[in-house]
Amino acid sequence: MTASKPRTLFPQKPKTVIFISDGIVSSMSTELIAGIAQYAQERRNFIIRALRPEMFGEDVSAIANCDGIILNTTQTKIFAMAKATGRPIVDTACELDDPYVVGVDLDTARTGVMAADWFMRRGFKNFAFCGTREMHSSDVVEEAFTATLAKAGFTCNSFKGDVFPKAGGSTNINKLQKKIKAWVATLPPSTAVLCKHDFRANLLLQICVAAGRSVPDDIAIMGRLNDVTLCSSVPVTITSIDANIRGQGYAAMRIMAEILKHPVAQKRRPVFRVRPGEIIERESTAVYPIEPKWLADILPMLDANPDRAFSTPELAAAANVSQTTLQTAFHKAFGMSASKYMLSVRMREAKRLLAAGALNMKEIATRTGFANQSYFCQSYRAFYGHPPSIDRLSRT
Repeated sequence: MTASKPRTLFPQKPKTVIFISDGIVSSMSTELIAGIAQYAQERRNFIIRALRPEMFGEDVSAIANCDGIILNTTQTKIFAMAKATGRPIVDTACELDDPYVVGVDLDTARTGVMAADWFMRRGFKNFAFCGTREMHSSDVVEEAFTATLAKAGFTCNSFKGDVFPKAGGSTNINKLQKKIKAWVATLPPSTAVLCKHDFRANLLLQICVAAGRSVPDDIAIMGRLNDVTLCSSVPVTITSIDANIRGQGYAAMRIMAEILKHPVAQKRRPVFRVRPGEIIERESTAVYPIEPKWLADILPMLDANPDRAFSTPELAAAANVSQTTLQTAFHKAFGMSASKYMLSVRMREAKRLLAAGALNMKEIATRTGFANQSYFCQSYRAFYGHPPSIDRLSRT
């Protein structure tokens, strides 16, 4: 009779994955590693190690003792060191084109489209983009933003400055501030500005406040990536696009797990794109730049109450105008009736709730002012051309 083999805690040795980031303490890196860790914890067969480049210097062997590497860097030296290990690589920066790695990026272009649509829906007519030089992702956002505006007949005033913060200390930052200040002086009143990221949005807001340009009444500002610290540490909190960085980290780890299980051939392949989240509105865009003023004043009430199906008489009474005056104003400002505009507010909220995935259909129907689930589904299909189930998709 043969002795049975001793049982082990793990069916197989856990895989070690190293995450290397230029800024391991930054909000973006924190969200990335949170997504990576979430996937690893769900499977319980991975060990995650997070390193900064300065922790291993020129020593390739310090990062070779692993099964795979997830990179978030634009440094060609770090990229080359990772490749020298011979380990599979998943790249989340996607600034360096290389056929030997698998890229997992945010759907950067989609965020530009989202911002343009959002600003136009608010009634803005003047637009600007505040980006960074020598960053492909900045160009992608700008191109999508300006192209979406161009389809509607609008132009965009773009600025490209150095990456912030930039090595070289306060001198370079002061030069950048002066350039942005001069650019801001050229922007007409009621301009909507999309920034490449929240670093730039934070800096732009401080410059506008110092220059006496009111935010949001004069200049409305939107950032990207939704760094809560950067968006909240200014006199006026900053609206930002949740680009779904945590979902990017989760997707990067999921793809790494697949590569470790089934090694892939070294060939050029499309970058995997992660769906963005939603626009998180804060004080920096809390304005409707439209006339008459009474219309601009009642629109926030609709945004704040998507669970209420206001009637046209109710809205006219709230605005203290006749129903005819109300309808004329809505058609002039938005090209639709008051009732259709109110429905669009509720439908956008329904779409947001569906994408979040936390509520069932009945709960979403209630949250958007519908008497029952059946009527909600019927209305959603009529408005968007497809059933609500289509929009209940994973963001990763």
